[in-house]
Amino acid sequence: IGDFVEGQPLLSGSIFNSKEVWLIEVTSSSSPTATLQPQDDDIYATLQIQFDQYPEDVGIRLENTVDDTVLFNRPSSYYENSLAGQTIYEIIPIYSKERGDQTYRFTIEDSYGDGLCCSVGDGSYELYIGDVADGQPLLSGSSFNYNEVWLIEVTSSSSPSARSLWCILGYCF
Repeated sequence: IGDFVEGQPLLSGSIFNSKEVWLIEVTSSSSPTATLQPQDDDIYATLQIQFDQYPEDVGIRLENTVDDTVLFNRPSSYYENSLAGQTIYEIIPIYSKERGDQTYRFTIEDSYGDGLCCSVGDGSYELYIGDVADGQPLLSGSSFNYNEVWLIEVTSSSSPSARSLWCILGYCF
């Protein structure tokens, strides 16, 4: 599904119940983005990001490792410099538990290589399953170099869990 932007699909999907709803944003200042919108039976994640002084360096991606569907993608340069030092919230739909156990890869990157903290501001991020007001973050971070990668498991039998992955040359362990 979709069109190619700079060699990458704008959106993709293969497994869904009766429909998928995508929000496609096209601006004159950055590449188009597509975000899967939550439906009544879906669960969602909330990403809270406090930017350092260079939000345009930050990129974020969430993909399902079971079917390779990209559920959320904000490439570097998506966030504008006007967000420097600000906190924002991104709502990210993830599959409902009716689809069975799912595993996701969450990647946050900094194209300059200095993470979100501390050389040019006190930035950080936290990812919650559901709303921020619902509880503790599933994962969080601030100090990393070029990227930080997490593996998230959402099962029908237990609470979601996350573990940090060690990555080198595009391979994560």
